[in-house]
Amino acid sequence: SDAKSGFAVDGSISGRLNVTFDKNAAGSFPADKLEGLKEILSLDPRPGYIEDEERIYGFPFAGYEIKFKVKGKNLTVTEITENL
Repeated sequence: SDAKSGFAVDGSISGRLNVTFDKNAAGSFPADKLEGLKEILSLDPRPGYIEDEERIYGFPFAGYEIKFKVKGKNLTVTEITENL
């Protein structure tokens, strides 16, 4: 009962991020998957131990590579490219 984690603070979601897209970032992304992507991004998929406003993060989603950055409570998708 006294176990503590070194990475996760408390496991709770501390509010959602506001998600926006740079110009042309979502242009070739399938419209039917866009809401799911926004939902995932709003939950802040960054590693919990890194907070760097200049860093570009990325992850694969639905056959695409999603690149984004976070400043405060605002997440901006900077690039979406198709995985070949």
